[in-house]
Parts: sequence; structure tokens; C-alpha cells
Amino acid sequence: MKFILAAIFSLVFFTARSQAYITKDIKSFGASGDGESNDQAAFEKAADYFNKRGGNGKLIISRGTYIVGEQAFTKGVQNKPA
Repeated sequence: MKFILAAIFSLVFFTARSQAYITKDIKSFGASGDGESNDQAAFEKAADYFNKRGGNGKLIISRGTYIVGEQAFTKGVQNKPA
């Protein structure tokens, strides 16, 4: 039983350590942060990327205004979210 636990621990420990910790900026996934473009796809790409890595890393969201998600507009008011 101890051998099995040691083998499982080793497998988990060395598998988790095989990927280096990485830091990436959201703009490397295609976000613009200009306050005009919808950056939803970039955030989804970043989430997929880090999920595949088992969360091993850090996402930097650099200074900017990010629009994420579906935007609703009020009738008669252009370029103003509801």
C-alpha cells in the first residue's frame, strides 16, 4: 500500500513539475484593451490555455479598458452600453 501511495505521489509531483510556471499578458492572446473592441475571445483563449496547463502560470491584464461579453445598446444612443 505504501508503494502505491509513493508511486502516485511521484507521478503527480513530477507531472505537475514538468511544465514551467509561465507568465503571459492578455494582449498576447489578441486582446486590445482599447475600450472599443470586444476582447471576449482573447479572455477565452487565455482561459483555455491556462486550463490545459492545469492552472500553472499567471495571466497579466495590462492597463487598458477591456470589453468582455455581449454588449447591449440602448435604442437611439450610439456606442453607449445600456
